[in-house]
Amino acid sequence: MPVDSTSVAVIDFDSDALLLQGLTPLSSGSAAVLSAITAIDASSGTAINAGINRASTELTGTNHTDGRTQMMVVVSDGGSSRTAAETSAIAALSLGVDAIHTVGIPGHNVLTMQTIATAGNGIYTNASDLTSLIDLFNGTSGNLVGIDHVDVTMNNGLFIDHIAIDGLGNFILPNATLFFGDNVFTAVAYDTLGNSATAQLILTAVPEPSTYAMLVLGLALVGWASNRRAA
Repeated sequence: MPVDSTSVAVIDFDSDALLLQGLTPLSSGSAAVLSAITAIDASSGTAINAGINRASTELTGTNHTDGRTQMMVVVSDGGSSRTAAETSAIAALSLGVDAIHTVGIPGHNVLTMQTIATAGNGIYTNASDLTSLIDLFNGTSGNLVGIDHVDVTMNNGLFIDHIAIDGLGNFILPNATLFFGDNVFTAVAYDTLGNSATAQLILTAVPEPSTYAMLVLGLALVGWASNRRAA
C-alpha cells in the first residue's frame, strides 16, 4: 500500500473485539502495525460482528484522515451469527466505511463471509490454504478491490495499457522519468464489468530528472471500484 497516504488499524476479535493498534500512518508506524498483527492470538469465539463494529468505530473516528478511502478487510477461520455480521456490515457503510472485504482461511463459514462482503460492498476471497494469503495480497491470486486493469498516459504523452495491479489496487510504472515542474499522469481504471473511472496525479519534481517506481492511486481507485461492483 502507498506508505505516505495509508494508515492501518488492527482489530483482534474472538468472543469480543479488541483494538490492538489504532489507525497508524505506515510512514512512521509500520513496525507497530506488524507487531500488533503478530500479537493476535487464537482463543474461543468468532464474534465477527464485534470485530466489524470495533473497526468501524476506529475507521470513522478521530484518527480518520479526511479524504481517504476507508477500507476494512475481515479475516476469519470460523463462523458466527450471519445475521449479526450482515447487520454490522450494513451499519459500517452507513457510518462512512467504503467497503468491507472478507478473506476466509481454512475452517471459515463460506456463506457468512460471502454475506458480509456482499452487504459491505466488498469482495469475498476463499484462501484455501494459508500460503495463498501471500498471493492474495501481492496480487498474483485474487483481487480485493475489483479493478481489472489500469491504462496510464505518462507525463510525456506515452500511453501504456493493461497495467496489472496487485491485490490492493496498486500498480507500478518502472523507468518513468520526472521532469522539472509539474508532471501529470492520467490513469483510467477498469473494473471487471468494464466500467471505468479516471484519476489524475500531479507530481512536482526538483530541477534534476529522476527515475522512480510509482506505486499510486490504489486507495483512490479502490473506493471507486468497490462502489461499482455487481451485487
